[in-house]
This record gives sequence, C-alpha cells and structure tokens, in this order.
Amino acid sequence: MRFAILGPLTVHDGHGNVPVAGGKLRVLLATLLCHANRVVSYEKLADVLWDGRPTAAANTTIRSYVKRLRRTLGAAGNRIEARSPGYLIRVEPGELDAKEFVDLCRAAEHDSRQEQWVECARHLERALDLWRQSPLVDVPSPRLQAEETRWLTELRMEAVERHMLATVRLGRHDRAVNELERLTQANPLRERLHQLLIIALDGLGRRADALVAYQRIRRTLADELGIDPSAELQALQQRILVSDTVPESREFRPVDVPRQLPATIRHFVGRQAEQKEFTELLDTAERTGTPAPVLTISGPPGVGKTALAVHWGHSEAHRFPDGQLYLDLRGFHPSDTPLTSDGAIRDLLSSFLPDDARLPASASARAALYRSIVADKTVLIMLDNAHHAEQVRPLLPGGPRCLTIVTSRNRLNGLVAMEGAHPVPLGVLPDEDAHLLLQRRLGKGRLECEPDAARAIVDLCHRLPLALSLVSARGATCPQLSLTTLTEEMSEKDSTLDRFRTDPGSADVRSVFSWSYRQLSDSAARMFRFLGLHRATVISAPVAASLAGQPLDEARAALLELAAAHLLDEQGRDRFTCHALMHSYAGEQAAREMPGATEPALRRVLDHYLHTAHRASMLLEPIRQPLSLDQPEPGAQVIPLADHHEALAWFRSEIALLLAQVRLTAEKGYDRHCWQLAWTLADFLHSEGRHEDLLDTQRTALAAARRTGDLDGEARVHREVSRANQLFERPDGDCPHLIRALRLYRQNNDIQGQGRTYLSLAYLCARQGRYPDARDYSRRALDFARVCGDEGGCAAALNSLGWCHAELGNLEEALANCEESLELHRRLVMPAGEAYSHDSLGYIHSARGDLGRSVASYVAAIEVWRTLGNRVEEAMTLRRLAEAYTRHGHAAAGHGAARLAETILLDMGQVGLHLA
Repeated sequence: MRFAILGPLTVHDGHGNVPVAGGKLRVLLATLLCHANRVVSYEKLADVLWDGRPTAAANTTIRSYVKRLRRTLGAAGNRIEARSPGYLIRVEPGELDAKEFVDLCRAAEHDSRQEQWVECARHLERALDLWRQSPLVDVPSPRLQAEETRWLTELRMEAVERHMLATVRLGRHDRAVNELERLTQANPLRERLHQLLIIALDGLGRRADALVAYQRIRRTLADELGIDPSAELQALQQRILVSDTVPESREFRPVDVPRQLPATIRHFVGRQAEQKEFTELLDTAERTGTPAPVLTISGPPGVGKTALAVHWGHSEAHRFPDGQLYLDLRGFHPSDTPLTSDGAIRDLLSSFLPDDARLPASASARAALYRSIVADKTVLIMLDNAHHAEQVRPLLPGGPRCLTIVTSRNRLNGLVAMEGAHPVPLGVLPDEDAHLLLQRRLGKGRLECEPDAARAIVDLCHRLPLALSLVSARGATCPQLSLTTLTEEMSEKDSTLDRFRTDPGSADVRSVFSWSYRQLSDSAARMFRFLGLHRATVISAPVAASLAGQPLDEARAALLELAAAHLLDEQGRDRFTCHALMHSYAGEQAAREMPGATEPALRRVLDHYLHTAHRASMLLEPIRQPLSLDQPEPGAQVIPLADHHEALAWFRSEIALLLAQVRLTAEKGYDRHCWQLAWTLADFLHSEGRHEDLLDTQRTALAAARRTGDLDGEARVHREVSRANQLFERPDGDCPHLIRALRLYRQNNDIQGQGRTYLSLAYLCARQGRYPDARDYSRRALDFARVCGDEGGCAAALNSLGWCHAELGNLEEALANCEESLELHRRLVMPAGEAYSHDSLGYIHSARGDLGRSVASYVAAIEVWRTLGNRVEEAMTLRRLAEAYTRHGHAAAGHGAARLAETILLDMGQVGLHLA
C-alpha cells in the first residue's frame, strides 16, 4: 500500500490507484492518515468532518462512514481499527509520504549537525521530491487543511532552507544563488534565506551584490515590520565590508540562547506519573514527526503546578538547544492585571532581539514576527499562570519543534478543543508523597521520632503542597520546636486557614486562594460562598441550587465555572467536591459577605433532602404510610425521582450526607425535620444491611419526635426502633416500643396506624416463636386494614397470617392466605410485598412436600429482590431455599444456595445476620 497526502490524497494498492469518492470519506481518510498509527477520537473526527459544527448524531454517522471507507479500501480496509475513544489507521514504514518526508528531514538535520553536507543534501532532495502540491489540496476540509497544512508547509520551508545551507556548504554557489533569489522573492521575510543568499553571492566574489541583497532585506523588514535586521545579519554585513569572504563554517544561531526557567524546587517530590506522561508525549512527537504538544497543567491554587512544570523543564532542558523561555502571564496576580497577549509577545521577543531592536507598529505584526523567529527553533516555552485560553492562543508557536507548557487554575478547555492541547489536571499529593515532602523539609530523623505528629500535620494540611511547605517552613526555622507542639499550635487556631499564616507581606494559603476567588463572576462567587455554609465538601447540583435558592440551571453554570477555576473538582454529572482548605476559605467569605444567609440556606437544604428522600422512600416501599410534609421552602430543589431504580441510586449516592443531616437537625433543634428524615431512611438502611445506622438514626429520631409532641411521629419512630432492635436480637426491648406506638395511635384515633402496629407485633411474636400470638395479631392487623381500606396493609397481614398458619401446621389455610396476599400485592404493584409472598409460598410448598413449586416460589422471590437491589432479603431467601433443598435430600444444591447467601452477606459485612 502507498498513501500520499503531500498533494492530492491518493491511495495505491500495488495494482493501481484506489478511488475514494465522496467528500466526507476523503476527509475521514485524510484525518486518520494525518495521525497515522495514533487514535483519533470521535470528538476530533466530528470536529474535522463538520468543520467545528458536528451534528447531534455525529458518532453514529462516523461509524457509518468508517464502514463505507473500509469497503472502499478493499483489503486495506482492515487497516482502520476501532480503538477507544475512536479509530486509527495502521501504516507501515514507507507507506505514507508525509511520514517518509518527516523521517528524511530528521536524518538531514542529524547530518547537518555532523556537517555531513553531501548526505544532508541527498536526504533533503529525496524529501522535497515527495511533494506534488499543497498537502491535502483536494480534501474539502478547511479545518484539516488549516491544522495539518500549516506545520507540514513550515517543515518543508525548513527543509528548503537546510538544503540551501548544504548547497552553500558544498561550494555550489551558482546553483544556490539562482534558487535563493527565487526563494527570497517568494518569502521576503525569512531572514535565513537572505543570509544564505548573501553568503552565496559573497562566495562567488559578488560582494556588491551581497551588500545590495543586505540592503534589500533591511528595507523590507523596516517597511513591513518596522524592525531592523537581526544582530546576526548586521554582523554578516560588517564582515563583508571588512573582509574578502564570509567564513562558511558559521552556524546561523543566536549568540545568546535564552535559559529563563526559574530555579528548580529544591524539595520537589512526587508527580512521577505526570513527568513520565510529559516525556512520553515529547518522545512520541519526535518519533512520529508530528508537532510537539501543547501541555496544559491545571489545578487548584497551591497544588504545585508551576513547581511540576519547572522541575520537568530543567530535567529535559537538553532537548531544547535553542532555549527555554519562561513568562508569568499573571492571570491570578493579586494586582488583578493579567498580562495581555501583546505584552507577553513583547516580552518573548525580547528574549531573541537586541535591546535596541525596533518592534513592528501593530500587535498582529509583532505576533507574526514572534512566530517567524521561533518557527525553525527547538524551544521550550513555559507560560505560567494563564487566565484563559484567549490570553495564550496568540503565544503558541507555529514551529513543529517548540513544546509549550501552560499552567493555570482554569481548565483552558478552549486550548484543548481548538488547539489540541493535552490537559494534565493536578490534584493534592498522595499520602506517601505528602510525608516525603515533610521529610525533605524537616529531616527524616525528626519524623521518625514523632511519627504520629507527622501524620497529623499531613492530615491538617490536607496534602496540599503549599500548606505543607508553609508549615514545614515554620518547623525548619524553629528546629527546637517539636512536631507535637507544632501540631498543637495548628489545632489551637480559631480558623483553619490561620494555621498557615506566614510573615506579613508573604503569600499564605488564604491570600493565594483569594487570587482565584476575585477572578470569579458574581454568580460563581455567590455560589462559592454558599458552599462554605454547607458542612459537607461533597455536593450535588440540586443541593447547591437549594443552598443558593436559585434555579438548577443557574446553579449548574456557577458550579461548572468553579470547577473550571479548580475551586471545585467535578466528580461526574452534577456532583462536585471541594478541597477541605478551600471549603474553609469559602466559609470565611460567607461569614464576611453574607452573615444572615446561613439559616435560610440550611432550611432550603433540609427541605431538599427531606422531600426528595420521602419520594425515594415511597418508591422503594409503596406499602408505607406517607408522611404529611410541610411545603418546601421557596428555592429548595426536589428531585423528581421516577421509579424504584432512580430512588435506590439516589439513596446510595447521598446516604452519607443524609445520615449527616439527621445528626445536624438533632444538633440544631430542627426536630420535625430530624424524625421525618430518619423515618424516610429506614427501609433503605434495612435493605442495605446498615443496621447500626438504622438503630442510631431511629434513636435520634425518637428523641426528636418526643420533643415535638407529634403523636404520629413518635408512634412511627417507636415502630422503627422496634424493628432495628430485632435486627440486633434484642426482642426484650422491642415490645414496649410497639405497645407505646399502639397507645399513641389509639390516642390519635389512627386506625391504619393501629393495624400496622399489630402487624409489627405479629412479626415480633413470630421471631420469638410465639406463633399463636403472632396469628392473633395478624388477624387483628387484617381486621383494622379492612376497616380503613388499607389494601397494602391487608396484603401484608394476609402474608403474615399465612406464615403463622404454616408454622402451626395449617398448610392449606397458609396456602390460601399467601396466594391471596400475592395476588393483592401484584394488583397494587408492590414488588417487595410480592417477593415476601413468594418467599412464604416457597416455605409452604416445601412443608407440603412439593419441592418443585417451592423452588419456583423461592426463585421468583430472589429475582424480585435482585431487581429491587435488596441484597439482605435476597440472602435470607437463599438461606430458606437452601433449607428446602436439604430437607428434600438435595444436599449439594442446598450447600450451593447457602454458600451464595453467605457470600452476599460477607460482601455486605453482615455474616452474623440472623433474620426470620
């Protein structure tokens, strides 16, 4: 196979050209070839195929195009492989003209450094012969041509210049002059071509023509750019004036190579993965002949972005022989004056031009001059503290061998999307590296003498490099201070951020955070302050919207801005985390700027949790008696959960925060919220096997309900405390709770509540083996449910009654009761009740000697429990299935079911669970 893109796109399969018809297919093939042997993402392909405006069904359409392209290419179609997150095309050595061109140029560059000019010229002649026209001239993609043609064309011009250099070095001045006169006319601003022309003319003894050529480039630069020729060109003119010939051995490089990287951090630790990633990206670019990447290092303040960039830059400085530039763009400087792009270009130009050089009058001309100067150089360009993508974009070099590193507190998504920058997000240090940083600063011996204090310091600093550096500086300057004393000093501070105060005028954690905070929009700054009022550092968009009392879409926009500024970390859709020290800073700003906002915000958040949890609890267990809730506070967001699965997912994602809210409401005296929220969690906590949490929350709720004087609330919670006690095999403590609940329901004239409480008494008696009493309580529960029209209560009471009959040997009555219960649960669409009825029928059929129907019933129950995600009840049903198998002589099957049950409980940490 032979692929060619240095001109019209062609494919040759050894027998002839393979026609690739259709504009989109040609664009697709060209894009893959421009990134040969590398994966091109769906996002990148869509961007090129639709010129920055992809359709909603872009990915599906791309897959269709790939199938058509594979068919078009015939046997070569298998070269296109699906690789996450897109596709690549495999190209072998010598099969792609652009790759061959790059390889020949690199060989020629090596030859020139060894001054092997014959080989250099030969390699470049072969390379330039590969060009037929402009790259991809017949491919209808402005985006692709703009991106790929630019660097290939620039590399071709470098090859032409180096070929002319080799021609001059070999003394072929006649040939060189003719070609260079044509080239300088076509490229009047490329000083290197003019230098070579002047040398070639002088080499032919045409000194006057050489001086005329110098004056021509001098006037052109003055007229077009408003600058003088480079110091090197001026020196060349002087040598011609004072000597017979110009020394041809001189390399045309600036006399002074810029080495501007700041001093490397003496105590730098960690970040090995990121450094390896940088090196591999640079290695890949050199190996494949593709342009060096643009790296964007982003992260929150104080995380060590600049330290990483500088440390790696020093370690790889030898790979950039034309210099290393460094520029602080002051995007988050406390003076609030970020460096403009034009100001940055002026500073960068000063690295290459003499102090008295006259710069072009316009900003665009200065930018063009900057790109021209670095176009043929191998330079590391470090742009520190960028504010946004537009500040950086004009500073990106056009040359393929210049690697650019940009650090920012913002994500710079624009550079990633439009310039193909490689994003490198940076977080706090891993625990091991945080300890190592402390050790480097304070000495291994001090840490070994007080290991607990060292761990405490790392914890108090939350592994933020800036905080660790500030605290260790305090310890290093006071060697007589023990680490324990230092830890005590930190813990005694009234404010978390006061632990990291330094000398007046020096930057500390608070001031560094403030630089990012002041850059936020009003909406994002307001949201940031509200997040400081929330105790948790993990937050969802609906909670944030409730905190701020604003619509969900506005809250999302503010959260995304905070995440883009690395004041939050985005953990997934609508979920964010805030670093503990950043959270403390947000709380300080909230206290200072909106002191009266805490109470209303807390009420909105509590109502968000309560109303959403109540909806979720009713979806999990429709048989429950719904609560009579007050209307939520204006601005509180209630998530419209649609079904059981959404409810279960929400509970699982929010349970830690929900448990914290129960404790908070008890602490703050929101007693009604406390008992109601705890009540909504009961079924979920039971189904997840979180029985200690269930007991703790219900005990807290009981105290809160008693303080409110709410009879219904106290009765409900008494029943939940009884259920929790039963899970811990505490039957002696259960009955008084149920008797108290029954009295409260009677006092409140709640018929349904009394019926449900009799049902709870039936469950308790059954657990104690008191089946006659359990049967009587089940009958009472059924009677009360029928009186008040509680069909869910009827279905549950029938199942309980059937179970009691089965235990008493009344199998036919048991079968009738449980079959009626099953049908009623099905009609009411209560899947959990349906599963309980199936489970009871499995037990009854086993007792009747019908193993087949017993197994079928148990399996039906297990399938429902799995659908509902209730692993505890799934395990309990598996245990009873195991007993049925064993009872009927199928020991192996029984052992398998029992083992599966124990595996489930082991996974949940509930191996010792004993449930009826």
